[in-house]
This record gives sequence, structure tokens and C-alpha cells, in this order.
Amino acid sequence: TFLSPTFALSATGALAALLTMGLAGAIGGRRIGPVGLSVVAAIAHMSGQIAVAYLAFIPHAALLKLVPILLTAALLFGIVSGIIAAIVLELLDRPRPARP
Repeated sequence: TFLSPTFALSATGALAALLTMGLAGAIGGRRIGPVGLSVVAAIAHMSGQIAVAYLAFIPHAALLKLVPILLTAALLFGIVSGIIAAIVLELLDRPRPARP
């Protein structure tokens, strides 16, 4: 629901991902491909969520023990979504055969 803890976590993650993708795109330009951008976004998204969870909801050191696991998952899923995005972009760039 709107303005719930879940909303705060999601919105913070989305904003962090958006800002870091914009920054990575501005700094790296075309040198950073879909996989790189997806990894940056996934790690920033998870980092933002962890920060809000710790600072606003669960200020306990035990939460920080999950950081390596969560960031590893973000890295893996960032790679997977980046590969999917790269494949889709490649397919969209192909010329379509003319229909008779």
C-alpha cells in the first residue's frame, strides 16, 4: 500500500537504481553495456533497500550479516537481467524480413 514500509523500501531501491544508472551512463557512456548497467542498478537497488531497512526499520547488527548474501544475489540477478536485455536489444536491432 502507499507509504507503507514496503513502499519506502521499493521506492528507495528504485530511486537508487535510477540515479546510479544515470550516473554510470553519464560517466561511462557507450562503454557500459546492458549487463554493466543492470549490475550497477541491481546492486544500488539492494544497497538502498538495505540502508532504509537498517536506518528506519531494523537498526540491528544482525541485518548487516545479510549484506553479503543480498549483494551477491543482486550481482547474479543483475547479470541475468543484463544478458536478457542485451539479447532483446540485439533482436530489436535486426532488420525484419519483408513480407510478400
